[in-house]
Amino acid sequence: MVLAGTQLQQVKNIRDGYRDQGVELTLDFVRNGIADLAEILINPSIRTIEDACTRLAMANEKAIRFSFEIAKDSTTSIDEVRAFSAVISAIGLRRSGELMRSREALSILYALQVPWIGSEAFTLHLDSLTYTAGSLSEKLIGLRKSEMANEQQPGNPGFMHALAEFKLESVLWGNSDVNDEEGLLNECLELVDKSIALQDWPKFHFTRARILLRKARTYSDFEYGLRELDEAISKEAKSMTDAQERRSRYQFERSMAELRWNTVKLEDRTKANIAQSVSEAKESLALESKKGQVQAISLVAFITSFIALLQFSAALFIVAEKAGESANVTFWYLLGTLVTMAILLFGSVFAGVYLLNRGYRRFEFKVNGEPLRQSQMA
Repeated sequence: MVLAGTQLQQVKNIRDGYRDQGVELTLDFVRNGIADLAEILINPSIRTIEDACTRLAMANEKAIRFSFEIAKDSTTSIDEVRAFSAVISAIGLRRSGELMRSREALSILYALQVPWIGSEAFTLHLDSLTYTAGSLSEKLIGLRKSEMANEQQPGNPGFMHALAEFKLESVLWGNSDVNDEEGLLNECLELVDKSIALQDWPKFHFTRARILLRKARTYSDFEYGLRELDEAISKEAKSMTDAQERRSRYQFERSMAELRWNTVKLEDRTKANIAQSVSEAKESLALESKKGQVQAISLVAFITSFIALLQFSAALFIVAEKAGESANVTFWYLLGTLVTMAILLFGSVFAGVYLLNRGYRRFEFKVNGEPLRQSQMA
């Protein structure tokens, strides 16, 4: 059950009265407003109490201080009014950054033992929230308290959202196994979705946006997260004293998300360029290697042919010398034989070199199964 209908309007009237008083707000005015709240909220759910007290706490900065004084005053206030005052001051002090005093207000709430206000689950929940802005070790304390609150009272939208937020922080702080990150983020998203289904609260949308932005792998995922962030910004009530601060935080998160996404895109583009450069270098090296092989084979073939021709010439002259005039060996016969042999040898070499070069040209157009660019073939 959440604050709605006539109850919601009555709480808004008290809130507006606090806000309209401004700096003229008095202790008695606050006390009367809280007494009216106690009459309006008859056997309320914990979420209804948290919702109503948040609205009053953030209507006027002086309301927080006066509520804290009322909570501590055991002589002039009834326990029920003091309990409501303790919740209001605990919420207001926490959102103002006064965590120790917020915990002091919660200790008063717990000591009063008003059954439907100061339940252990509710106190654990409010106490856990004082650890959200701390170090990793403090966040882990908050996580454990939030888990205990959810175990004692499952299905409360505020409790579920707080647990999702702590689990998200655990992921962001690197306190979870990388292999479990996707699973934890899905758990967080499921908790927040359940919370939003029960109550459409701005902070719930903010946490949902942070989860979606962390999960984003494509630009459409990223845009989806940004739209959820814009939803949180648009729903943040202007009547809250810290509304501007919260909106600024949401806007800052949006700017950081855009920066992270642009960084990721730049890294991906850089990796792609490096991979392309490496591929081009490999292709160029393969071409140069093949070209060198062709040149080396051609040179060896010419030298071998020349040596073979010299050896053939020497052998031919030796044969001619032994044969003498009886064999009718003439100079022109020897010359013709040498020329013929030279043509055969060097013709074969030229044919081989031609075929090698032809194969090399084909290789230029296809290395590792990919056509080369014209710039590489130049």
